Amino acid sequence: MSISKGILRELASAALNKGRKGAAARTALLAVKSKKLKVYNNNGHVDAWIVGMARASGGKVAIVTNDTLLVKRLHSFQGLRISKLSKDGRLRY
Repeated sequence: MSISKGILRELASAALNKGRKGAAARTALLAVKSKKLKVYNNNGHVDAWIVGMARASGGKVAIVTNDTLLVKRLHSFQGLRISKLSKDGRLRY
């Protein structure tokens, strides 16, 4: 499993917020820290990194996101497993 530094930065920024979104970001950061993930050192746009990884893998990766526009962009890749995290915290396939 892997993650980019850009995604970690987005989560850290969101974690500063109060309320449900901040709590969700803090929970996500704790989950990431508890796993041994390969961290890619990218400084570009996060969505572009995800699309690039999907393209480079030939669709042999699984992606979990809450970004509806990103999901729509990724649907063109054959064999790609995409899960969307809904606003109520449910994972949808």
